[in-house]
Amino acid sequence: MRQTVPKMQEQKVPADIVAATIAAATSATGAPFGELVHPDAIEAMAVCLLQLDATVLDPVLEDRVVRAFDPTRPIPVPALVLAADPSSPDCVTWPADIARLAETTPHAEVRVISGAGHLIHDELAHRSVVRDAVRSFLDRHSD
Repeated sequence: MRQTVPKMQEQKVPADIVAATIAAATSATGAPFGELVHPDAIEAMAVCLLQLDATVLDPVLEDRVVRAFDPTRPIPVPALVLAADPSSPDCVTWPADIARLAETTPHAEVRVISGAGHLIHDELAHRSVVRDAVRSFLDRHSD
């Protein structure tokens, strides 16, 4: 991606071509993204890639990423955490992190969505689960 994205941007590759490439690309599970993810999510990914400053990938590639999620820091407000299935090859929130979060922020609602991967909110199988969980959470916490 670090080399491909700037080339696509330079060549002004249309978003629909990028979307078709993403849809055909193999996911971490081995299935094509187009079989796992909603079409609108693939379109959004394509548009975002065409607008991406690829240098944001450098810390990842150079193994110097600063973690944004620190499960040892309490969250002072109501919180809902929807986590991918730890057996998913692209899961980024691990059971140990969820356990630490439960200790430091006992009021946080944490749900591990069985079968979900990193793109939990865009997956065909899980978008409605995410939507319903967020709506329920907001209904319970809105004034």
